[in-house]
Amino acid sequence: MRHAIKEVRRRSSGNRIARVILFLLVLSVLILWLVPWQQTIIGGGQVAVFNPAERPQTIEAQIPGRIVKWNVSEGQLVETGDIIAEIEDIDQKFLDPEIEKRMTGQQDALTQSQASETARIARITSQVGEVQSSKVQQLKNANERIRQAQNRLRAAKAAQAQSEQNLRAFIKVAKASAEQRKLQAQDIVRQNDQLLITAKQQFEVEKKNFERVSYLASKGLESTRNFELAEASQVAAQARVKQLEETVAAAKRTVELGTLGQDQAEIDIARQREAVTQAKEGVLAADRDVSIAKNDLVRIENDASATIASLEASLQSAESTRAKASSDLEKIKLESANVTGRRNQAQIKAPASGRLINIARFGAGSMVKAGDVLATIAPESKDRIVEMLVTDNDVRFISVGRPVRLQFAGYPAVQFSGAPGVSVGTYGGRVQFIDPVDDGSSRFRVLVKEARFVLPGGKRDQPWPPANNLRPGAEAIGWIMLDTVPLGFELWRQFNNFPPRIPKGDPLLGKANKKESTDQKVKVDKEDKADYLSPTIKVKAKR
Repeated sequence: MRHAIKEVRRRSSGNRIARVILFLLVLSVLILWLVPWQQTIIGGGQVAVFNPAERPQTIEAQIPGRIVKWNVSEGQLVETGDIIAEIEDIDQKFLDPEIEKRMTGQQDALTQSQASETARIARITSQVGEVQSSKVQQLKNANERIRQAQNRLRAAKAAQAQSEQNLRAFIKVAKASAEQRKLQAQDIVRQNDQLLITAKQQFEVEKKNFERVSYLASKGLESTRNFELAEASQVAAQARVKQLEETVAAAKRTVELGTLGQDQAEIDIARQREAVTQAKEGVLAADRDVSIAKNDLVRIENDASATIASLEASLQSAESTRAKASSDLEKIKLESANVTGRRNQAQIKAPASGRLINIARFGAGSMVKAGDVLATIAPESKDRIVEMLVTDNDVRFISVGRPVRLQFAGYPAVQFSGAPGVSVGTYGGRVQFIDPVDDGSSRFRVLVKEARFVLPGGKRDQPWPPANNLRPGAEAIGWIMLDTVPLGFELWRQFNNFPPRIPKGDPLLGKANKKESTDQKVKVDKEDKADYLSPTIKVKAKR
């Protein structure tokens, strides 16, 4: 009986153990399947200043010289432009205390020379313009004279042709006309002489008839009527003789005039020949005028070209002189600026506001060379970042804007990689920039800016520690948030050494799947427009 009871008890205990094991197995499967796990990429780095102008800078001696005095001490706060130290220049070129005054005098002289040459160039340019204008007018006048001379030449040639034509006409017509008139006059003289002889004979007849009738009338043998008729016939015959004598005399005068006409024709021909000669001389004179006018045109062109060439040579000389003066002036200005800059470089000034550290061990009177570091200035900046280094295996999963949890050296923190929402002592950040090339050892730099996220329970991330506590160069560890996966998947991935799952919907890292990533459904904070916590973790935190 006892044995049976013990047997029943053993069987009951075995069943309970089996049920417990089964329960634990089912619970483990549920945990592995339902519990979310936040994938992260861990990287180490340090705090740095994001703005290059606010990073620590070395202050160097820009010229060789002797330190005269220091105006600051180690750790002192300075403002931009404060004189840190003074150096006495030892370069022989800049030892003369009057060098700036002398250079100013040289600049004034060169400036005056440049202005004088500029005025000379203006005068020469004006002269060139005047010569060119005068040349145009003179050429116009010369062309007009050529045109007039050519017109005169054409007129003289026309006059010569007309004179020669007149001469030929006179030779052909005038002589013959005069001879013809003389012959006609001689014919008239002969005719009138014949008529005069006849008229004289008739007069003698009428005279004798009158004497006879007058005698008979005195005897009473003729009537008075016959006497009167005989007397009238005698008078008419006498008048006829007188008329013919006058006509003969006129005809003889015409013959004489005809002879004179021949002489006049010869005179007129001689005059026409003289006119032809004068016309030829006019043609020659007009031709000479044309040649002279053309020569004047060439002379004006040559004289004006020579004058312009001379003025242009003077202009080039003046421009060359002015260019040399300008070049010398620029050199003097450059040297003067160098001297002024050299004087200013003798005063070592703070390039930015900040605190002086690592002041060099150069006392007053010590010699320094150009490029020697005299001190380092650390500007007080709140524009801080964390420079993380990640491997080439992990960098492909990171994109700009990814949330990051940060732990700084000197600040205790507890970070749960799979559940960053319940981490303690960490600070928020966001990926600002990823270097496109590695640092030479297959590591890539990731810059993380400060960001404040909404934590479980509605609590907001605390800001980064103050700048006077979290200084540039402090070490930091960052966890870059990726996708949220089941715990079982993460264990399987770690066991098989697979890479993290590519974030879904990230165009920089991989093609988006149809199912939206849980990171894209995160609640948006008013200050930072993305949250790294998965919905599952946030629900548990609220509960």
